[in-house]
Amino acid sequence: FGFGAENKKEAAIEKETPPEILPEPIPPFKIWRELKPPPPPDFKPPRPEKTVLPNGLTIVWVENHELPLLALTARIRAGADCEEADKAGLAAVVAEALRRGGSAEFSGKRLATVAAEPGAELGWSAGEDGVTAGLTAARDDFPRLVEPFAAALRRPAFPDEALEESLTKVR
Repeated sequence: FGFGAENKKEAAIEKETPPEILPEPIPPFKIWRELKPPPPPDFKPPRPEKTVLPNGLTIVWVENHELPLLALTARIRAGADCEEADKAGLAAVVAEALRRGGSAEFSGKRLATVAAEPGAELGWSAGEDGVTAGLTAARDDFPRLVEPFAAALRRPAFPDEALEESLTKVR
């Protein structure tokens, strides 16, 4: 037992091979339990600010001046957990109808043009605990794009055509 060639043939090859051609020895490896992870990066998330309006609407915001974007997310407590058994899927229909129907002031087609703006993103979704609506846009475009979005939240229109399309999509 020893280190080096295991048999005479390998020993002969080692003696005849110039040292610069022999492979470097593999350094011993550490068992994963012995490895220490690097320290976590220094990360201090910004503290959100919160305001409750007289109508009960809670607004939470975080400022970040590194990007010229504004993002607005609205959560409505009306998700699948609130649905009665015979109305399963209602929250998903509402989210889809909000997107398709628009409001009295802005049609669903106008909302679609907001979503198509360069750099803008508009979305509606339903989850277990609520319906979520979101708008992200460039700082300079945001005031113009937030109007149709906010109108759809405050005064949604549910035209028959939008409801039918929403029901078809959700089924």
